[in-house]
Amino acid sequence: MGYGRPPHILKTMRYKKDISVNIEIGDTYIDTVEVEFILWKENSGEGHYEFWGFTGVDEGQDYYESDSYEWDKSLYTDEQNKEIEEYLESRFDHILQKINKEL
Repeated sequence: MGYGRPPHILKTMRYKKDISVNIEIGDTYIDTVEVEFILWKENSGEGHYEFWGFTGVDEGQDYYESDSYEWDKSLYTDEQNKEIEEYLESRFDHILQKINKEL
């Protein structure tokens, strides 16, 4: 189907989500952390195209992407923040999939 094009950004937004982290450090147990994601909405469609004389429209599918997030680090120690960061990094794709299902 044609040459395609990269997805285009439709809108950006901030989205807060409670993430279950289940982190235990010493006597402290952290169950959930409120994380704010910076999201942008994209579309995977190619739009109008022509292929061997046939024309069509690929409307694609809307989805959200993110490459940054933040939480209130003042609520946690340096060691806890490090553990939270590692947890979020290791599960980032899975968390983003859940966000896409919710939105």
